[in-house]
Amino acid sequence: MSTTRAQASATSVVTVTFDRIGRSSDVPPLPVELNVQAPNAADLLAEAVWRYAGKFLVSRDYAVDLDLTTGRGNIGWGRFGSFTFPAVTR
Repeated sequence: MSTTRAQASATSVVTVTFDRIGRSSDVPPLPVELNVQAPNAADLLAEAVWRYAGKFLVSRDYAVDLDLTTGRGNIGWGRFGSFTFPAVTR
């Protein structure tokens, strides 16, 4: 199997479901196309969540932390929100 084909087969849509962002608990899910086998998969997912959260928050001074193996994450150390997604096994 070629590298391009292997990368394509590892790419999937990861749906991020938010408990809340800021004061809003009615936040639509975020579908993210992601190569879960990539070494920077966590960084790419965190960046997508960070950009999406910016639509709901006034501040841009927050970090997004997540754990691919548990499928949980938070925005601004939980102060600005939390989210879940399907856990990634490599």
